[in-house]
Amino acid sequence: MVRREATFTVSSGARGRQFVADAFGVVAMVAMTPLITIQILGMVYQLKQQKSGAGAFAGAADAFGALDENAIIEL
Repeated sequence: MVRREATFTVSSGARGRQFVADAFGVVAMVAMTPLITIQILGMVYQLKQQKSGAGAFAGAADAFGALDENAIIEL
């Protein structure tokens, strides 16, 4: 009995494909992955802050509300 294994070669999978368009898609995916990861981490941080009940800027909002309208804020 002869055992035949399925092999994939570039020529067999290349019919009807545009390598340039596929390459741009891969580059775009690789470039966007860090940005999406940071956005997801920011969402996780905000959800954890909301669950704990302590907002990151809760005290700052109260302090800002107590300022005079013409107050100069130095950073």
